[in-house]
Order: sequence, then structure tokens, then C-alpha cells
Amino acid sequence: MADAVAWANSVIAAVDKPDMSVTEIAMGSCCDRVDIIKLLQDVPGDSNPRAVIRRVLADFYGFIIAHPERKPWIAAYLARMADEGQLPEGFDVSLGCHRAALDLADEGLANRDRVLEELTCCLARYADPHGARPHTGEN
Repeated sequence: MADAVAWANSVIAAVDKPDMSVTEIAMGSCCDRVDIIKLLQDVPGDSNPRAVIRRVLADFYGFIIAHPERKPWIAAYLARMADEGQLPEGFDVSLGCHRAALDLADEGLANRDRVLEELTCCLARYADPHGARPHTGEN
């Protein structure tokens, strides 16, 4: 949400007459996530949802690299995104396989660390369609 507000503020600083929806986003620091998403949908212009979700996946990948202990949390969040239909076609199928494997790991029938590592590799592939490593925040 803070990124959306920061983006809106940069748009306001860069143009003479920003669209009212951009102004509302800039003032939306008190709004919740759903309200900000609705406001973003009102911004005129073209968007590329596939590029946006790939950026989100790249950010998740970078987070996992920086905080490997948080892999289970990322896996759960990705599962929620899949349930809401927010993941690219194909990734949700792959995630379903990883979810099943994590369930087996919870029952002691699979290696949890290996499943999480495979999920990380899958996330890296979907985060960047050209096979290059997503930005991890490191130089």
C-alpha cells in the first residue's frame, strides 16, 4: 500500500494535472488494501497485469533469498493468492503440486525443506519469463 501512495505522489510531482484517482491514491494512506486496489483500477491508461504479477513473484523470490526462514509463510501466501485466482496460468497448477507435497511433509511423508526449495525454484522461473534471476535487492 505504501508503494501505491509513493507512486501516486511521484505522479503528482511529475505532471501538471494528475487524474483525480491518482490524487485519491496519494491521500489514501488511511485506506485499506482493498480500497487502494479499487482506486488503482480507476487510474486511466493501460496496465499489464501479467507484468505486475511477475513483479510480485520477483519480490517474493527476493524476499525468500533474503529470509529463507520465511519460506513457509511465502508458500501459505502464494496458496491464498492461488485460491483467489491471482497467479499466472500454470503457476497455480505447479503451486497445487507443492501444496500437496507440503501436506505430505506435514504428515512426515516428504522432506519439507526440499519441497520448499523446489517451490523457490518454481517461483524464480515464474518471476522472470526470460530465465534471468529476479532482482533480490542486493548489488
